[in-house]
Amino acid sequence: MRPSVTALRRALPPALRTSLDHAIAVADELGLGLWAVGGPVRDLVAGLPLRDLDLAINGPTSRLVARLAADLDAQAHEEPRFGTASLTGTTATGDPWVLDLARLRTERYVRPGALPTVSLDATIEADLARRDFSVNAVALPLSRAAASGRKSGLVDPYGGLEDPAARRLRILHPASFRDDATRLWRAARFAARLRLRPDRATARAIAEDVHYLETISPRRLWRELALVAAEPRAAAAVSLLDRWGILAATHPALTLTEQSRAALRRLRGATTPELLLAVLLATREPQERSAALARLGAPRTATRSVEDAAKLLALSASSDPDTLQQASPTVPAARDAVRLLDPSRRIQLAALRRWELTKSPLSAHELRTLGIEAGTAMGEALAELRRARYLGTLNGAPAARRLVRTWVANPAREDPHT
Repeated sequence: MRPSVTALRRALPPALRTSLDHAIAVADELGLGLWAVGGPVRDLVAGLPLRDLDLAINGPTSRLVARLAADLDAQAHEEPRFGTASLTGTTATGDPWVLDLARLRTERYVRPGALPTVSLDATIEADLARRDFSVNAVALPLSRAAASGRKSGLVDPYGGLEDPAARRLRILHPASFRDDATRLWRAARFAARLRLRPDRATARAIAEDVHYLETISPRRLWRELALVAAEPRAAAAVSLLDRWGILAATHPALTLTEQSRAALRRLRGATTPELLLAVLLATREPQERSAALARLGAPRTATRSVEDAAKLLALSASSDPDTLQQASPTVPAARDAVRLLDPSRRIQLAALRRWELTKSPLSAHELRTLGIEAGTAMGEALAELRRARYLGTLNGAPAARRLVRTWVANPAREDPHT
């Protein structure tokens, strides 16, 4: 598709279309240059759905952001150091939207992995030159000031808009991955989403520069993993990360095994980072899991998913209550990961879910009124009532009360829960 303002508007969700129209109108009123940059232009050319809208302006963001926040009843957040801002709001029907704006700038990296030193008030061409890949170094003028004096409606100094058709991924300069090694993760995302292949220079840079991932903080690595998980072709992106040595360079325990590779083939579409990480790590040894989770700065929810999945895989595939009790409780991401890693456990996973939803038909308070003392006896009684209900040998609270009364009447029975 040939990029144009009209084509861009048509491709956007209604909420972002309204935001774009307001942004263009205010930019024209203030005499600001306004461009759509990177992702939306790239995906428009590739015929992909537009999921976000990145805008660049040739002046301070504050006036434009203030006007848009008031007009659209949106929340604004500005980062003056980097000349960036974001607006968040909801439509009348409750649908959320986000608009990202950035002042034209150049960047300089003083050392690998460091946040860039930013110089504001660049030209649009200089701003595009700081970007990661040629396919992202494109801009579509939106306001009158941005389009003034240009014969073409596009700014594409590196021929990036030719890359989707050529199935080609190109870095803009040889030091790209050294400056910011998170671009290695991004390379896999874009290659999977757009079905691109690195050109010779980019492939060589990937192979030579993966060690620069050592300079990236756990927090930034976790964000990259989450972005990969959210990709429509998440499994393909992970496969590229593994093939290119990026997973191994991030942490050796993340590399794909036969089991995790097979699980990825079963994964369809986007997923959550918790589930993805459980697929990658649940079959690893405890020390390996712990080290990889620390390297990624994984939050507690992700750690829980990995450990729950590992615990379940270590047990037999039995659906008897004793085994299910050892596995329980589990979080949904862990069960989903095990379903991908070991499809033969489908029956056990269904039973586990039923077990976790099964409760004793009588509460602890009711048991006390029936004569069961608090403490060990109470715990054993609740557990046995739950077990009987799960097995279908106990029908409802009245039957449970009758059973408890027999326990109380016969405290010396050999097995109090039979």
